Amino acid sequence: YASGGQSATHSHTFDQLYPAAHDKLGHADLLGWRNVQNVRSTAVWALTPKLSLTTMFNDSWLADRTDAAYNAQGRAIALSPRGTAGNHLGREIDVFIGWKRGPYTFAGGGGYFFTGEFLRRTTPGLSQRLFYLSHIYSF
Repeated sequence: YASGGQSATHSHTFDQLYPAAHDKLGHADLLGWRNVQNVRSTAVWALTPKLSLTTMFNDSWLADRTDAAYNAQGRAIALSPRGTAGNHLGREIDVFIGWKRGPYTFAGGGGYFFTGEFLRRTTPGLSQRLFYLSHIYSF
């Protein structure tokens, strides 16, 4: 939960101390940690000693209907000043796999953000897909 709310003189919206919000609300990083309520579920399966599969599910709502939805950089991306657009931001599903071989770790995954009522009413069909590959060398 990250609070939201504004008044005519100042903002009551939560301002996170550290700006890196990656992976807090899903891998696509569409939403930031401001004016949001989120439920998250993560499961990791060790398929073999060197191969793992991870699934993640996030479901997000506005904490205050009259405040904006914010992106990962803290900028407002959608607003319903009267709070009439609903409060469900959307759901995100992420799946990624990791494989270790010697000092290397290879990973790849994908995610999809399913737009909720608030974003459907305040944006022109905002949704996001993410696919990625990565590798790490440890010494």
